[in-house]
Amino acid sequence: MPVNPWLEQKLKERKPNPELLELIIEVERDTAAEVASRIEALGVEVHRERISWGRFVPVAVTAEMIPTIENIPHVKVVHYSMPKYPYFFPLLLRKVDPLLGEIKVSRVEIPFEPQDILEGALPALPFWGPLGRAMGPVREGVEMWPTSKTRKIVEAPVDNTVYVKTAVLDTGIFYPFHPMATRSVDMHSTTGEPPFDGLGHGTHCHTTAFVGLADSRFGVCKSVADSVNTLHVKCLTNAGFGSTESVLSAMEYAYNWGAKVISMSLGGPLQGSVEDDPEIKIIQETGDEVCWVVAAGNEGPSEWTIGSPAAAPKALTVGSYSPRYNDVAVFSSRGPNAGYYKNNPDTWARDYAKYGENLLKPDCLAPGGGPIKEGQTPVDLIYSGCQGWTEGMYDLTPGDGFEGMRGTSMACPHAAGLVALLLDRGYARNVADVKRVLRKMGNLKDTAQGYGLIRFGMFPPPRPPTEYETIIRVD
Repeated sequence: MPVNPWLEQKLKERKPNPELLELIIEVERDTAAEVASRIEALGVEVHRERISWGRFVPVAVTAEMIPTIENIPHVKVVHYSMPKYPYFFPLLLRKVDPLLGEIKVSRVEIPFEPQDILEGALPALPFWGPLGRAMGPVREGVEMWPTSKTRKIVEAPVDNTVYVKTAVLDTGIFYPFHPMATRSVDMHSTTGEPPFDGLGHGTHCHTTAFVGLADSRFGVCKSVADSVNTLHVKCLTNAGFGSTESVLSAMEYAYNWGAKVISMSLGGPLQGSVEDDPEIKIIQETGDEVCWVVAAGNEGPSEWTIGSPAAAPKALTVGSYSPRYNDVAVFSSRGPNAGYYKNNPDTWARDYAKYGENLLKPDCLAPGGGPIKEGQTPVDLIYSGCQGWTEGMYDLTPGDGFEGMRGTSMACPHAAGLVALLLDRGYARNVADVKRVLRKMGNLKDTAQGYGLIRFGMFPPPRPPTEYETIIRVD
């Protein structure tokens, strides 16, 4: 099967078109340089510096060249470089893709038109800075939940310092002078842009999960974990888009850096089954040594709306819990898994027999905002750090470094911070341990909530060694 099954189907549906397709050529290990040379001999430019994991070679070719590339020795699978985007609200983020058509990111997440956003921000202009935090207006119909409150919902301890290495793959991280920049953050970018956040999503996710403590207009914002060693890899641009290529490279960088908990509030359609999708292949190969925590997506309330990499059996996939309404958010993506499986029931039966409950998604919920019904107000938003063009969209106070957001993007870093605390304190070693405890709590796993709201208090502390075990270790 040299062509990914998702890509194969899309190519059959596609009319002849000379437009170049961004592809990922998966090759046998240690053959990337040889395959790249053979592709270059066809007159195709290969960006060798963007080859990732020693086996994923990105190229841009016409559909007509795919059969030729398939037949190159050592080529295993031809994948699509799938568009990737953050799982939160911006209506403004649109992209036209050669195979998917126009992509609109999570329309359900913001009920405003672009002109409403711009007009709504105008009254906030005189209120920038500290004065704005005290006096500025707020958009009607929303309710802010600062992370100092939402971290209590997941029962995160007050003493939250962790030394386990952590990472966030997103739109970038704050500039050093941001009010929540309580620690330095290692930075890298796989987008071609500097690693700083020009959108706001990456800053929000990182300050929710791993770093940050500051007073804000709506109360104290405090990260779930306070990570001494933390990394941000910018794999989504300031416009909010990335690709399989940029995400794979970010995953590789974070893995080689030594991250043990990696938060990914992003995704796109699943390419084939979980055994076909390139990002999920990496999670499956490394999931015993790295905790991949992934947002479920914002395509609810319909079932079969999980995407990639959220569909990965070894990932901890997180849906959105509404702190105001005490239930799963209406927009939170539902399982049992991705739409590809709904359309290919035989493949679903095969993979479910192999992976069991690990294929059922999501795995759990964490605070991501609501509401739980269409049209319900007020809309609860998670309030944390923000820096970029989305700042001021809801709190109407641009320039103060904070903003409310909602989505499984906000749920994911809550769970990632919690997992970092569990690893650091020896309560768990990997995602399998986390799921094992969630399963023991007695909740049946369902397609909307997984095992339910994840909380630190669910996990028993590690058993102290007996006198005999201590003697054995000393000897």
